[in-house]
Amino acid sequence: MIKKRFVLTILSSSLLCSFAYANEASVTELESVTVTATRLPETISDRNISQVQTVSSEELERRGFSTIGEVLKHTTGASIAGSGTWATGVDLRGQGEDQFGMNPSVRVMVDGVPVSVNKSHGSVNLDSIIGIDEIERIEVLPGGGAVQYGSGTRGGAVNIVTKGYTKDKLSVATQFQSFGHGQNGGSLTIDGAKKIFDGLALGVNAALKNEDGYREFVKDREARINTKAFIKFNENNRLNLGYGYFKGKYNGYDSLTAEQVTENRRQNTPHATEIIRRHRANADFTSDISDNWQLTANVNWRNEETPGSWSNFADEIITVNAGAKFKYGNQSYITGGLVHENHQGDTTYVSGSVAEVNKKANAVWLMNHHRFNPLFSLTTGARYERTKYAYNYKVNTEGDSNNYAFEITPKFHYSDDGNVYGRFVRGFTTPNPAQFRGTKSTMVAGSPRPMQTYFTVDLKPATFNTFEIGGEHHFGNHQINWALFHTDTKDDIVQIGDAHGASYYENIDKTRRYGLELGAKQKIADKVSLYENLYLTQAKRHSGEKNGEKVPYVSKIKATAGVDVAWTERFNTFADLTYYSKAKDNTGGDTKAYALVDLGAKYHWNKLTLTGGIHNVFNKKYFAFQGNATGQGGGNTAYDPADGRSFYVRLKYDF
Repeated sequence: MIKKRFVLTILSSSLLCSFAYANEASVTELESVTVTATRLPETISDRNISQVQTVSSEELERRGFSTIGEVLKHTTGASIAGSGTWATGVDLRGQGEDQFGMNPSVRVMVDGVPVSVNKSHGSVNLDSIIGIDEIERIEVLPGGGAVQYGSGTRGGAVNIVTKGYTKDKLSVATQFQSFGHGQNGGSLTIDGAKKIFDGLALGVNAALKNEDGYREFVKDREARINTKAFIKFNENNRLNLGYGYFKGKYNGYDSLTAEQVTENRRQNTPHATEIIRRHRANADFTSDISDNWQLTANVNWRNEETPGSWSNFADEIITVNAGAKFKYGNQSYITGGLVHENHQGDTTYVSGSVAEVNKKANAVWLMNHHRFNPLFSLTTGARYERTKYAYNYKVNTEGDSNNYAFEITPKFHYSDDGNVYGRFVRGFTTPNPAQFRGTKSTMVAGSPRPMQTYFTVDLKPATFNTFEIGGEHHFGNHQINWALFHTDTKDDIVQIGDAHGASYYENIDKTRRYGLELGAKQKIADKVSLYENLYLTQAKRHSGEKNGEKVPYVSKIKATAGVDVAWTERFNTFADLTYYSKAKDNTGGDTKAYALVDLGAKYHWNKLTLTGGIHNVFNKKYFAFQGNATGQGGGNTAYDPADGRSFYVRLKYDF
């Protein structure tokens, strides 16, 4: 199946490129191409709709970020939850354990396409999909996206927007890292583009990585290539094609006991090599049929395979979007679209049995932004989505649900770049089909292991209501953003039970989250740039067996601050501080508060850029994850030590 789709992708790309060449006389110079979520620029990055935090490619380059996780850690409220042995996810607004469970509550996308998989969790390594050099910008919408993207946006949305190419380009970058005790490694990246003729440009980004981890016997070996074709048939019609392939080989690690951590936090046992293969392809068409009308259409496909010693996992997602935008009046417009998403996950066990998970969603959404006058605007939107579920392993379950989202945002514009707004959002999170199966373990006389029995669970989609007020203010070279939010989730989907007894999911009446987001930036004499972010949140269950419990892995306080000093036009230094207060783990224990300091410097000379620095300067000992690795609570607490101090050097040359 993979080979068939790959061949079809290549054939369609060749035919379209031939068509563009045949019409060379009628096409014009390529303009700057930016691929955005559902290919409607205002869909996610329009500040009229939501307060958006944007990290540009210039900032990515200036600060020397090497991973997407590093970038997100320095935005207001965002954090990376979980660990590699269980699950990881991008967290916004205190989703905690809910974020890296089966129903991620933050919609993470690359060019508007979701990157989560239909496994038993929402884990995904963003850096295996996209390279830093390919990124045009990263957009973070705390609490936003329910109307545009549907399920899984309670915490908000993150969209990684890739670059478009308009002229010849070639750069080569190599990076070396070391933990200072023999655990070393590096990577090589090639980023290039070629303008074939007016109306056609090709781009490629390829990377190889071979790195040792902080823990003993941990090794990451990765190969990735992403290719693109940018076709402009005429001034009003454009087509982008893309194909990407990734292969990763990993030697992982085991969680440690408290005694093992004290003895040697880097200890590990040799692991078999885990392999991940991923193919993805996309086709995106945009047509400006008039000054007021724009039509878009895109198709995306991704297939991921993870063969293992006890099971083989395959995940496939196909998304189809059709959208339109109509401009009317002064700074007013209506935008909307149709969405189809088909997500299939299969796990084949050693015994030969197969667990099949399928989830299909069809949706229609519409949003209107109306600027009544220079002082007041109103944005309203609605979405209807029908979802079908199917799960087949030990028990067979099928079902469907009708879901809707709604939002309204009145905004007062007291200046060209200052505003105060209020917002109400009603959204939903649909269950993962695997959550409809419960398990029960019973001991059988004469057997050393308990016998597993299975049953079906009746689950409803969770719904949430968010009330928010906030603002954005500019005073010369100073900028302040703030937001107060209150989110109540009804029928929240949580896991009940213990690994050695009954384990199942159920809807609980209510989970409540509320908090404050505060961010500030200053620029002094064009030489010194400062930023400060403060995030306060509280998240608790309000019914059922977990009534009164705090949502695991939600720190009450997250604070970040940083400074960037441009000593000369060629040389700058930067420093970052990140602080997390303690939180509850999934056994009811407390995690430890910790603060991290990172230092770096960058030197640019002609076409050569040299960046270097130290992560975790003071070698702070903390945990990427602690708790019960099954995610079900109870039992002994396990620990995954986080990385200690590391050094890195990156050399990039632009030809």
